[in-house]
Amino acid sequence: MLNIKDFMAMDNMKSPKLLRMWLILICFIIILLIGINKVFYLNHYYICEGIIDNGYIKISVPTTNMGYIINNKKISIDDKEYNYSVKEIDKEIYNVDTILYQTISLKVKLDKSLIDNRVVNTKFILGKKTILQYIVDFIKGGKHD
Repeated sequence: MLNIKDFMAMDNMKSPKLLRMWLILICFIIILLIGINKVFYLNHYYICEGIIDNGYIKISVPTTNMGYIINNKKISIDDKEYNYSVKEIDKEIYNVDTILYQTISLKVKLDKSLIDNRVVNTKFILGKKTILQYIVDFIKGGKHD
């Protein structure tokens, strides 16, 4: 017949196995997350809107973000990539809600389907970020472009 000491002995044998199983599972998950972080990179974009004007794209950009456009050579318009060059940077600077903006004209060889005076969504590829970097930026409350 079983008594309390027998049940306690059985419980003591299950606890270390259960603890080992949880530790192995946690280690496996951590290794899996590190592996995913090292393998999978996502493109990091600067996103804004522009207007097509006589084969050029005019974009109003905060002066602090001008480097994203000037130092880049590829633009994505409606999910198609194009090469571009900077035609001109307008000397006029205007202020909206304490943010200084400047207009920049980009010379892009566009498809014939893109007509003048059309507003287009533009994306400038800034580089690649890991999933972990996006999570850390989100937690810090930084930019999530």
